[in-house]
Amino acid sequence: MSETNDLKSRLKSMLDARAKATASQAAADQDKADAQRQEADLIEFMQDSGLQSVKIDGVHYAAKTTVYATIQDRDALQSWLENSPEADDDLMQFRPVAQRLNEIVRTKLANEEELPPGLSWRPKHYVSVKSDDK
Repeated sequence: MSETNDLKSRLKSMLDARAKATASQAAADQDKADAQRQEADLIEFMQDSGLQSVKIDGVHYAAKTTVYATIQDRDALQSWLENSPEADDDLMQFRPVAQRLNEIVRTKLANEEELPPGLSWRPKHYVSVKSDDK
Protein backbone atom coordinates (compact mmCIF):
# COMPACT_ATOMS: atom_id res chain seq x y z
CA MET A 1 0.00 0.00 0.00
CA SER A 2 2.89 2.32 0.78
CA GLU A 3 4.26 1.91 -2.74
CA THR A 4 0.87 2.88 -4.18
CA ASN A 5 0.77 6.03 -2.07
CA ASP A 6 4.34 6.84 -3.06
CA LEU A 7 3.48 6.34 -6.73
CA LYS A 8 0.36 8.49 -6.42
CA SER A 9 2.39 11.20 -4.72
CA ARG A 10 5.02 11.11 -7.45
CA LEU A 11 2.38 11.20 -10.20
CA LYS A 12 0.64 14.14 -8.56
CA SER A 13 3.95 15.93 -8.15
CA MET A 14 4.77 15.38 -11.83
CA LEU A 15 1.33 16.63 -12.94
CA ASP A 16 1.65 19.69 -10.69
CA ALA A 17 5.08 20.44 -12.14
CA ARG A 18 3.72 20.12 -15.70
CA ALA A 19 0.83 22.44 -14.89
CA LYS A 20 3.23 24.97 -13.36
CA ALA A 21 5.52 24.77 -16.40
CA THR A 22 2.58 25.29 -18.76
CA ALA A 23 1.39 28.30 -16.74
CA SER A 24 4.93 29.69 -16.65
CA GLN A 25 5.27 29.27 -20.43
CA ALA A 26 1.93 31.00 -21.00
CA ALA A 27 3.03 33.91 -18.80
CA ALA A 28 6.39 34.08 -20.61
CA ASP A 29 4.60 34.05 -24.00
CA GLN A 30 2.34 36.89 -22.82
CA ASP A 31 5.34 38.89 -21.54
CA LYS A 32 7.10 38.40 -24.88
CA ALA A 33 4.01 39.52 -26.81
CA ASP A 34 3.70 42.59 -24.57
CA ALA A 35 7.37 43.47 -25.12
CA GLN A 36 6.95 43.09 -28.90
CA ARG A 37 3.90 45.39 -28.87
CA GLN A 38 5.77 47.98 -26.83
CA GLU A 39 8.75 47.79 -29.19
CA ALA A 40 6.46 48.23 -32.21
CA ASP A 41 4.80 51.22 -30.54
CA LEU A 42 8.22 52.73 -29.78
CA ILE A 43 9.38 52.24 -33.38
CA GLU A 44 6.22 53.93 -34.66
CA PHE A 45 6.69 56.81 -32.20
CA MET A 46 10.35 57.25 -33.24
CA GLN A 47 9.43 57.21 -36.94
CA ASP A 48 6.57 59.69 -36.42
CA SER A 49 9.00 61.92 -34.49
CA GLY A 50 11.66 61.67 -37.21
CA LEU A 51 14.10 59.91 -34.88
CA GLN A 52 16.42 57.19 -36.14
CA SER A 53 18.27 57.00 -32.84
CA VAL A 54 18.51 58.72 -29.49
CA LYS A 55 20.94 58.64 -26.58
CA ILE A 56 19.52 58.93 -23.08
CA ASP A 57 21.53 58.56 -19.88
CA GLY A 58 24.47 57.01 -21.71
CA VAL A 59 22.33 54.43 -23.52
CA HIS A 60 21.97 54.56 -27.31
CA TYR A 61 18.63 53.44 -28.77
CA ALA A 62 18.25 52.99 -32.53
CA ALA A 63 15.30 51.88 -34.63
CA LYS A 64 16.59 49.17 -36.95
CA THR A 65 15.32 46.78 -39.59
CA THR A 66 16.87 43.42 -40.40
CA VAL A 67 15.94 41.27 -43.38
CA TYR A 68 15.25 37.54 -43.02
CA ALA A 69 14.92 34.94 -45.76
CA THR A 70 11.59 33.22 -46.34
CA ILE A 71 11.40 30.01 -48.36
CA GLN A 72 8.50 30.33 -50.79
CA ASP A 73 9.23 27.33 -53.03
CA ARG A 74 11.57 24.63 -51.72
CA ASP A 75 11.90 22.88 -55.11
CA ALA A 76 12.90 26.09 -56.93
CA LEU A 77 15.37 26.93 -54.17
CA GLN A 78 16.85 23.41 -54.25
CA SER A 79 17.34 23.70 -58.02
CA TRP A 80 19.06 27.06 -57.63
CA LEU A 81 21.30 25.74 -54.83
CA GLU A 82 22.48 22.85 -56.99
CA ASN A 83 23.91 25.35 -59.50
CA SER A 84 24.97 28.15 -57.19
CA PRO A 85 28.49 29.06 -56.07
CA GLU A 86 26.86 30.47 -52.92
CA ALA A 87 25.67 27.04 -51.80
CA ASP A 88 27.83 25.44 -49.13
CA ASP A 89 27.76 21.89 -47.74
CA ASP A 90 25.01 22.62 -45.21
CA LEU A 91 22.77 24.15 -47.84
CA MET A 92 23.49 21.37 -50.34
CA GLN A 93 22.20 18.80 -47.82
CA PHE A 94 19.10 20.98 -48.02
CA ARG A 95 19.00 21.68 -44.41
CA PRO A 96 18.47 25.34 -45.14
CA VAL A 97 20.45 27.09 -42.50
CA ALA A 98 18.55 30.25 -41.71
CA GLN A 99 21.70 32.26 -41.02
CA ARG A 100 23.23 31.46 -44.42
CA LEU A 101 19.96 32.06 -46.28
CA ASN A 102 19.61 35.39 -44.46
CA GLU A 103 23.16 36.33 -45.51
CA ILE A 104 22.42 35.46 -49.16
CA VAL A 105 19.17 37.45 -49.15
CA ARG A 106 20.76 40.48 -47.45
CA THR A 107 23.68 40.47 -49.90
CA LYS A 108 21.38 40.15 -52.92
CA LEU A 109 19.16 42.98 -51.69
CA ALA A 110 22.14 45.22 -50.87
CA ASN A 111 23.56 44.63 -54.36
CA GLU A 112 20.12 45.12 -55.93
CA GLU A 113 20.33 41.61 -57.37
CA GLU A 114 17.47 39.22 -58.03
CA LEU A 115 16.75 36.81 -55.19
CA PRO A 116 17.25 33.09 -55.80
CA PRO A 117 14.15 31.25 -56.98
CA GLY A 118 12.01 30.10 -54.10
CA LEU A 119 13.28 32.74 -51.69
CA SER A 120 11.62 35.89 -50.51
CA TRP A 121 12.26 38.09 -47.50
CA ARG A 122 10.54 39.71 -44.58
CA PRO A 123 11.70 42.66 -42.51
CA LYS A 124 12.02 42.60 -38.74
CA HIS A 125 11.87 45.99 -37.10
CA TYR A 126 13.47 46.33 -33.68
CA VAL A 127 15.13 48.79 -31.32
CA SER A 128 18.83 48.31 -30.77
CA VAL A 129 20.00 49.18 -27.24
CA LYS A 130 23.69 49.83 -26.54
CA SER A 131 25.10 51.20 -23.35
CA ASP A 132 28.28 53.29 -23.18
CA ASP A 133 29.41 50.95 -20.41
CA LYS A 134 29.93 48.07 -22.82
